[in-house]
Amino acid sequence: MGLVPLLILLTQTWILNNQNEKLDHQNQLINGQNLLLDQQINLEEGNRRSSYIFLMSNIMDKIDEELKNSKNRNRRLSEELIGRIVSLSHAFRPYRYLENDSLIPNPLSPERGQLLYALVNSKLELATYDNIFERANFSHSDLPRANFSGAYLQGVNLSQANIEEGNFKDAILDAANFQYSNLQRSIFDNTEMIEANFRSADLRHSEWYDVLAQGVNLSFANVGEAFFNGDFSEAELEGILLHNATLNYVVLRNSFFFNSSWLERMANYGLKGSFSIAENYTVVQDYLSDSRKNVVDTVFRLVPRLDSPQLQASLCESIVLNMIRSSEAIQLLDRQQRQLGDPLKYIAQTSPFGDGKLVAQDTIYTFLLSTLDTTQFDARTWVKFDPSDGTLWTISPTLEDTLVQTYDDQLWTAFLETCQ
Repeated sequence: MGLVPLLILLTQTWILNNQNEKLDHQNQLINGQNLLLDQQINLEEGNRRSSYIFLMSNIMDKIDEELKNSKNRNRRLSEELIGRIVSLSHAFRPYRYLENDSLIPNPLSPERGQLLYALVNSKLELATYDNIFERANFSHSDLPRANFSGAYLQGVNLSQANIEEGNFKDAILDAANFQYSNLQRSIFDNTEMIEANFRSADLRHSEWYDVLAQGVNLSFANVGEAFFNGDFSEAELEGILLHNATLNYVVLRNSFFFNSSWLERMANYGLKGSFSIAENYTVVQDYLSDSRKNVVDTVFRLVPRLDSPQLQASLCESIVLNMIRSSEAIQLLDRQQRQLGDPLKYIAQTSPFGDGKLVAQDTIYTFLLSTLDTTQFDARTWVKFDPSDGTLWTISPTLEDTLVQTYDDQLWTAFLETCQ
């Protein structure tokens, strides 16, 4: 009689375990069905997108037709065709597709990437690109290993895009939006990206050479093990992750952050390279104001130390380059070369801080403006800047020296305050 309750309890336990196994099996079947349903929905979305490929083909044929028109010498597109391109970019909504028998983690749009790549390689008029990028949507584009060398991408929306191992050598990225994008191992060489937005972007192992990145937003971006060289004045650096990054002659004048301990945290990032932020900059408290000059926030800015020769040389050269680029004559020449798909490269020849090796020491600044990374025999023109009177001259290989500008603006004032 004592064994009867024990046998009943064991029987109940066996039944419960058997029921639990069946429930687990049912849950697995339900999860599997949900996964298959999710895959089916996303694959159907992909199939629906494929129908737009025919429309994109028609649009590209229209672009080719307009560009071949003998009257269209400026490579300009009609407003009607631009409207169709903008509409198509919005129709190519992102989705998850199968890769290695499983869905990719985040929705992407390969079709948007194809459309953007086709437009960039069409060598359109710059004003046409401005019109398209202002209204089109290229976010979530899937563009791994994309070659945007020399491309004009000013103001383009490439947020949450996948551009891993992208090449942006000699590209124009002013005001471009790369928020939350994957840009791992991408190359930025002689790239102009004034006020570009890289907030929370993945930039690990990226390489930045001689970039013009004034006012760029790098807040909360992950730039671990990246290489930096260039002008990052006025950059927003709050929350940037710089683990094991290499700093090589970077200009951080007036770059700012919101946490007063930002510079102290740099000691924990294992920064590499010959450039030290702490040795070249001091932190000064400042305030952000709105359009009515009302204080809206407190910030901390990096101000150059006047006792740093290395920083002064890099900073002064950066200011002179900005003055050269602001000249209308140089801007016209630069636009002409970019329209030809052969952008200018600025190569320092002489300066008062010359090292005697790559840059000779002289009282004036001289830059070689070349469209090829070769020797001076391939020069488009030379430019010299005289710091004694603020004059800028161009030296053509076949013409006499030409005075192009005399400076009396804020850049000249900054130069006098920093370099004289």
